Amino acid sequence: MTTAVMSALPEETASILNSMSDRTPLYVGLPKTFRGTVAGREVVHAIVGVGPCRSARSARIILEKVGPSRVIVCGFAGGLDTTAPPGTVILATDFVLEERLKQSRSQLLRRLLPYLPRRIGPLCEPVVADRKLLATAGQVIAQAPVASGRMVSTWIPVLNPATRASLRTASRAIAVDMECAAVAQVAAQHGIPCLGIKTISDRASWAGGLQFRRNAARWAGRHQSIVLQWLQQDDDL
Repeated sequence: MTTAVMSALPEETASILNSMSDRTPLYVGLPKTFRGTVAGREVVHAIVGVGPCRSARSARIILEKVGPSRVIVCGFAGGLDTTAPPGTVILATDFVLEERLKQSRSQLLRRLLPYLPRRIGPLCEPVVADRKLLATAGQVIAQAPVASGRMVSTWIPVLNPATRASLRTASRAIAVDMECAAVAQVAAQHGIPCLGIKTISDRASWAGGLQFRRNAARWAGRHQSIVLQWLQQDDDL
């Protein structure tokens, strides 16, 4: 049984990659993709890129060319719920993707858009996380603050507090990222179980970007240690 571990950025899963034995590169058309083992269990590590479009395309390549038995998406997410402060590990119970909004051609406006109030686009049908994976992950997560709930994925970062509040109301999610729901949709289309494990890196505030850079280094190990322990302890592998 092969587990595919996917993240948007290398630093989100660097410890997992470094823990893999017998690591060899996989030439599937994606950079930084490796096959190896963790505690004798086969793992594929892939950097799928930032955003729904890139992550979905990369996930489809991995699923079709490698054929893993299950997928874990891990990394960082923005907080939508005040009860889940930075450092909280999120186990995503289901995933919902905001439909793509029309993008401005102005480079300046695209850079400012994450900080500006905006309307929330239509939301796709939720994809439910695999219940068995949720249960087994929950057994090894006691060492970190944890919350379970919906993960919403958007096409652009959401740093404006009012927009995050609207997103929370519209989606009923406790965290926001830009990859989980897109990867979960692709996994569901291929009939492959998917699990999302993310660490909250920033609150809903204007300083979200600064919080991310500071907290990413501080708490990168939380979701990674859970994934590594889960890989080592899961008897189904």
